[in-house]
Amino acid sequence: MPRRIIFCSGAGASVAAGIPTFRDADGLWAKHKVEDVCNYKTWRANFELVHQFYEQRRKEIWSCAPTRFHKMVAKLQQEFGSGSVENITTNVDGLFDKAGCLRTIQLHGNIHAMSLDWEEVRDGHANPVVLTKPEFDYKSYPKSKPYVVFFNEAAPEYGKMWNLAAQITPDDLVIIVGSSEQVISFRNEFYNANHIWFVNPAAKAIVRPTEYGVKAIKSNAEDFVDNFEQEIRNWLEYE
Repeated sequence: MPRRIIFCSGAGASVAAGIPTFRDADGLWAKHKVEDVCNYKTWRANFELVHQFYEQRRKEIWSCAPTRFHKMVAKLQQEFGSGSVENITTNVDGLFDKAGCLRTIQLHGNIHAMSLDWEEVRDGHANPVVLTKPEFDYKSYPKSKPYVVFFNEAAPEYGKMWNLAAQITPDDLVIIVGSSEQVISFRNEFYNANHIWFVNPAAKAIVRPTEYGVKAIKSNAEDFVDNFEQEIRNWLEYE
């Protein structure tokens, strides 16, 4: 089986595109209560607020362009195939799609899509509509829900990630970029991988000394592309 690379990315991967992370001092959660706008148990009681919140987020990021990191992942998938270059993200900004990725496991959904019937999402039969503009007439669709996974909501895309983790081989490389590891720890999800690169400006402080298979790379996503793209290619081309 040929070598594979599995990219796993969090909010830090999109910072260079001008998209704020949720947990920084000036991030989105500093301005809004999670329980009001991103909680499956309460969102219907806050229907209008929830839709207004995600519409404003769409307006803010609608014109954002993919970064060099997004483009690198897309280019590698196009050259080596999505079977050799897997891509997983917790981000909902859709920038990997914009960059031209062939396949991305979007664990938490896509903010540019809308489910017209929240009960279908609950029952696992979601058929979201891809929006062509940031505005959405939610008042005409009283059962509509942004196609974003809320806290306390089932996340079916996780199953695809778990299948990948179960199929890890000794020759696979997992590259984690821009993840806070707070909502989901990719290091834990891929604990059985022999080779993990953890890319984060605070990587040295996050990775524990006992994580022998984890290489801590102190870097943001853009500098990582500049310094490691050729090494990634060498990994994929090795025979």
